[in-house]
Amino acid sequence: IELTADDLATMKRNFDKRKNAMVPVDYEHACENPEVARGGPVPAAGWVHDLSVNGKLEALIEWTADSERMIRSGEYRFLSPHMHRGAEDKSTGEPQGITLTSVALTNKPFLEELPALSLSDLDLQEMAGGHLDAFVGSPTKGNPQGGRRMNKVTLKKLDAGEHAGQHGVFEG
Repeated sequence: IELTADDLATMKRNFDKRKNAMVPVDYEHACENPEVARGGPVPAAGWVHDLSVNGKLEALIEWTADSERMIRSGEYRFLSPHMHRGAEDKSTGEPQGITLTSVALTNKPFLEELPALSLSDLDLQEMAGGHLDAFVGSPTKGNPQGGRRMNKVTLKKLDAGEHAGQHGVFEG
């Protein structure tokens, strides 16, 4: 799969025009493949609240308590984005270009060159770009402003000799 800088910008633009301002993070691509859920529920592992592009695509993700526990314990190691190149604008029906439709926690990612996921305790004010008021919820330890813990996740193909750090992601 090849992603250009224009593809990343288009994904950001399409994310920004979503009316609910979120993309689901699920388990094993169940949102995109109902057969994975086998008729059962498709619970969220988290929610992508923001995307940013600066040569790479970064996502601000709010994790559920269960998914955070599974990541920390090593039960889940990878993120796998689901992108739709032929997406249409829901209002106009016109082609809108590549769109991030969901992200999955998985142990078998299609893009095997992405690094393993790890959680880090980053400063939420910095990650949210000063927009913490957009994230509501009850205060939690380490987040006195309220809401669940969020992490910035970067999807980047690693070059030869590079090592995975705190984040995983794509560069265009």
